[in-house]
Amino acid sequence: MAAANFYIVAKPLQFDQGLKKRHRTTTGQPSFTRSKVETEPEERLWKVCAEAASSLLSVFEWVTFLLLGVLSLGALAYCLSESFHLLNSGGLDDTVRALLTR
Repeated sequence: MAAANFYIVAKPLQFDQGLKKRHRTTTGQPSFTRSKVETEPEERLWKVCAEAASSLLSVFEWVTFLLLGVLSLGALAYCLSESFHLLNSGGLDDTVRALLTR
């Protein structure tokens, strides 16, 4: 099982550290170039999870999601057909008239 790498900053950041930095206009650096920032190695969560998860679980998840998608599309089609039938049969008009005459 792979473990994530955690890096601890050697010197804690100070509250006014950002204010002490010189601006690009005073250093003469063009604004279209970025200053080089030291990057730390980073493990993305999806990479760590992909390494830890088994392929059998992945196949099971895909089959489950596909089944859920097919069922939801079937339910949507059924609801649309029933609402179309309700609007064409005149049942909604009769219900509204019966409620308004009370």
